[in-house]
Amino acid sequence: MTAADMARVDVPLTRLADEIRALKDKAARDGLLAEQAHLADCCDPLFIRLASEHGDCCSTDADYPEWTPGGERR
Repeated sequence: MTAADMARVDVPLTRLADEIRALKDKAARDGLLAEQAHLADCCDPLFIRLASEHGDCCSTDADYPEWTPGGERR
């Protein structure tokens, strides 16, 4: 990377902080909208009923003993 390249990507820390804050705010809003859509989903009660009435068809931790979210080993 040359000095000219660095000058094009270098921004004041306050601007970077503002952009990061805006990205975090957008992610939070997107998450809230997704949850709102989930709560308003007319098929959700059917899915819940399906899972609770047919628990034998749902996977459990015992089905994947070596897997954890994020890929960490137990």
